[in-house]
Amino acid sequence: MSAAKPRIRIMPAPAATALGLLLAPIVGGAVAMPIYLLAMDLMNGRLGSSGNLNDLLGAIQVGAYFGGYMGVIPAFLFGIPVHTVLMNTGRTHLPFYVGLGPVIAFVSFAIVSPVYGFGGAWSSPARDYLPVVLLCGAFGGIVFWLIRRPHRKPDTITQDIREPAA
Repeated sequence: MSAAKPRIRIMPAPAATALGLLLAPIVGGAVAMPIYLLAMDLMNGRLGSSGNLNDLLGAIQVGAYFGGYMGVIPAFLFGIPVHTVLMNTGRTHLPFYVGLGPVIAFVSFAIVSPVYGFGGAWSSPARDYLPVVLLCGAFGGIVFWLIRRPHRKPDTITQDIREPAA
């Protein structure tokens, strides 16, 4: 029987939670927006018309900007209670975070969209963005889970120390 691998502490769990909640909407938007752009091009039969690198880089920038602009504060407001419930009930694996990410994104969008002039979550302009909001939430859930790693115990984020080859 081999001994457990030693681990080093990278950051305390509250810091990882805050970092995850900060980056989840930004990175989620940066990943979701170019996918949404390509999907819309495919659905409209013009795949490749906006597939040049400048359009994709612009989509990444726009996604990151709007993810941060519209998503960071709601991520903290709604993400902390949801994460706490998931931790307390033992539902700490990736599918729970991927599934609840779009729910948090939708609730956030429904509340924030009138504030930013989209006219409410069910208005015509806002409805057009609903698929990318849900996709952003799913990717945001993945980003948060990868940073926070809630399934690991004890409640600190650790990394394996590799033994040097003999």
